[in-house]
Amino acid sequence: EEVVEKTKIVVINDKADDYTAWDDLYNGLYLQTDPFNQKKEWQWNYGQWYNNLCYFKSTGRYGAVPIVTGLYEDLAKKIPVQVKKSNYTSRWNTQAKKQADFNAQYPEVSTGDLYVNRYKNQLVTYTPYTYMNEKKTATAKIPLQYNTCESLELTWGKLSGGIIREYSDHIDFYLNNYRNDTTTQVLDKIVVVGATEEPTYTVTKRTLATHSTTKEWDAETGTFTLNVKHLGALDVTINCAGTATERSTDMASSTPLTADLPKQPEDYAGEIIIEAENLDRKDVGSVALTNSGWWAQNVKDFAGMGYIDLGTKSTAALRHQLKLKKAGDYDIYVRYCNSTKAGKVRIAVNGTSSLVDFEKTPLNDWRLAKVSATLKEGNNTFILTNTGSVGMYIDQIIYMPVDAAPQKFAVAVRDAENGKVEADVTEAMEGETVTLTITPNPGCQLKELRVVNSVYFTEGKTIPIEDPTADEIKFAMFDDNVTIQPVFVDMSTVYKLDFGNSLNGTIPEGWRATQENNDVHQYPNTYGSGARVFTGFKGYQGSALYWRNNNAEFGKQSAYPLKLSVGSYKLTFAQAAWKESPRYKVQILNASGRVIAESSIYTATPNANGSTVANVSSAKTYELPFDITTAGNYTIRFVNMTTGGTFQEFLLLECRINTVVKEEPDGIAGISTDSRNAISIYSPAGVKLNALQPGVNIIREANGKTRKVFVK
Repeated sequence: EEVVEKTKIVVINDKADDYTAWDDLYNGLYLQTDPFNQKKEWQWNYGQWYNNLCYFKSTGRYGAVPIVTGLYEDLAKKIPVQVKKSNYTSRWNTQAKKQADFNAQYPEVSTGDLYVNRYKNQLVTYTPYTYMNEKKTATAKIPLQYNTCESLELTWGKLSGGIIREYSDHIDFYLNNYRNDTTTQVLDKIVVVGATEEPTYTVTKRTLATHSTTKEWDAETGTFTLNVKHLGALDVTINCAGTATERSTDMASSTPLTADLPKQPEDYAGEIIIEAENLDRKDVGSVALTNSGWWAQNVKDFAGMGYIDLGTKSTAALRHQLKLKKAGDYDIYVRYCNSTKAGKVRIAVNGTSSLVDFEKTPLNDWRLAKVSATLKEGNNTFILTNTGSVGMYIDQIIYMPVDAAPQKFAVAVRDAENGKVEADVTEAMEGETVTLTITPNPGCQLKELRVVNSVYFTEGKTIPIEDPTADEIKFAMFDDNVTIQPVFVDMSTVYKLDFGNSLNGTIPEGWRATQENNDVHQYPNTYGSGARVFTGFKGYQGSALYWRNNNAEFGKQSAYPLKLSVGSYKLTFAQAAWKESPRYKVQILNASGRVIAESSIYTATPNANGSTVANVSSAKTYELPFDITTAGNYTIRFVNMTTGGTFQEFLLLECRINTVVKEEPDGIAGISTDSRNAISIYSPAGVKLNALQPGVNIIREANGKTRKVFVK
């Protein structure tokens, strides 16, 4: 929450072509002009990370600009300014407009060229120039917000930095300019403006720092100057107060991380992980390394830089030597994936051999095989020999002390529509069996178990479902935390618009939209303007298909037909307005383009006012019942019914078709049994009805015959 609170502007990378920012995103913000930047400002790709070797920022006023693939959580969606990479020029077509946006979100902290970043009463400061820069010093004037004096004026020397904390009656400084290539002290200058009496100060050196100080006091202007020459780390406190009132009191925590930092760490006694690609080897099939570019692209979820393809030679072997300071009992795990055959492999530890079972697994289902051994002080030798000619992949060797708590990873399951999934544990070791209890709502069934945390989300990883009707599903725990998003489906659903795989700028699968000038936007293309998917909304699926002026429809693309059998259905839909209050209707069309069902005309509400973070949860859901008398391909079409104006802009939030089982009506007089085969009901005036009404009804049956039915 603290990070999101400080973040005022975010860039959403909704383009799949690359992951970098555009060239001039940081220009005019905090990109530093420095000899370590290898391009000049007028050159192509100036400002890209691979040309910007100076990691100093020119100013601390602006927060870092995160570049994300999307904003998933409601908390993240609260970031005030969200700019999509696909159309950033529509908002920031000049540097001045971009700077105005940033200036509006981030108030000025200081003036001058010294880097100054404020968080509550804490200031982070440094000279933002490399040692190759002609500029050696930097200055800043900082209005005080907590201390009752007026301001600070700082002049830091070459490679100097400081952490400053304001309090009402004193200011603490941690200064450091340590270098190991010189013993020359560098001057840092601190000026306090607006003190009512001469401040006092203390200086405490850390470790081997050297320093000397001089002071100046101008009683007439209330200005106190402290000149600090030093090399290394110093703690400086200036006791000072002025006459300012209404100072801030919301302070950063002053509790140190620990009282005796830094300290030497204790001897490590936990698990030791050795990547297989770093083992001694002979007669193996291959060494697959990611930096070589030729590992099997369908192999995923291995650790480190690759894995060993053991091959099928019985002489293939891996060896590792481990040196320990202390003897102890260990469980030694081999992390493997074996999609060929089950078999036994010989593992020898310090000459003691045993045959270990390696079961057959699906590809990318990494398991752990275990052998226990007592390891001695000094060198220990581990040898794995492929005596069973098992063609498997080896990822890691893990030495785990038996008295060490094994690493466990969190298991979380998110709420879902149409059902519930519960895990039997909240954390588990890698390879440990996790049992999920599946409870679908009546008429629903589990469709998918998506893993949505970390890189698993971008990989589209899922937990396999062999039987979607099962009450339980088991899986082997990953070597990482797991957050599961269950997806249930209503079994009566024939079609549902699902934005789950639709990124910003795309068109949902099978959809097309016709806009002004008969311009058509359709799946699978991506667009930077006009009809396309917007994400970030609150309510419904968090996304919407933006369309305008003409129509949006599903079922026209031959690869994504809407096939309906004879029967009764209902179309459920919801739309909001991108701007203003446009009106629309929805139709069901047969293959020849004839309208077989049509809704009333509705007004799209609420109005998102052109914001992709708008709350559209109040959009009303409507239903259109209809009957199909001839099996075939059909089309859902949303039609603009607004008159006047340039753009009539809609946000399609929900669209689904469900089968309907109609109840047999009661109180029908004079109806024979075979008349229950009715597929259409009409009033005497020819108006199509959803159900039998009191009085005379005209029924059209499946055999083409019609008859009159009177209902009391």
